[in-house]
Amino acid sequence: MSLISREFTEARHPGIHGCLALNDGPRRYLEVYIHKSKDSNGISENGLIDRQQKLIILPCWVLPDSSKVVNIKLTDLPMLPHQEALQDLKQSLKPFGNIIGVSINAIPGTSVFMDIGYAVLEISTKPEKHFQYLSHTISWCESADIFHAVWRNMPTWCR
Repeated sequence: MSLISREFTEARHPGIHGCLALNDGPRRYLEVYIHKSKDSNGISENGLIDRQQKLIILPCWVLPDSSKVVNIKLTDLPMLPHQEALQDLKQSLKPFGNIIGVSINAIPGTSVFMDIGYAVLEISTKPEKHFQYLSHTISWCESADIFHAVWRNMPTWCR
């Protein structure tokens, strides 16, 4: 891992100012620190895949103390092509918080998706952030179509 980190940071990405190799059992991680002003490759926004080194860097940022992270299970999603559904899902969830991650479940090895997915939202507890309150029933792209969201400690809802 240290050879990968040295080659990755020094040779191809000189704006990185810190790198930490971590592992969690069989999983290995490379935590990379880069200042936005020196991020010439867009790693902090887009991540990076290095097929030669078999390395995937996923972007992640530090959240302020006023943030609350909510993991959401999504059901009853409209049957649209995979990419269109994913793009529309992001648009539908944007009013509720900063989207950390979102995905829809597909049949393995295909892009045929089932009507379920998940999202991870960062919801600020500060009053100056004007997000809508998360609801069990969410409008699909501000249309009459809806889908459902369930998360831990959500308010009671009736059918």
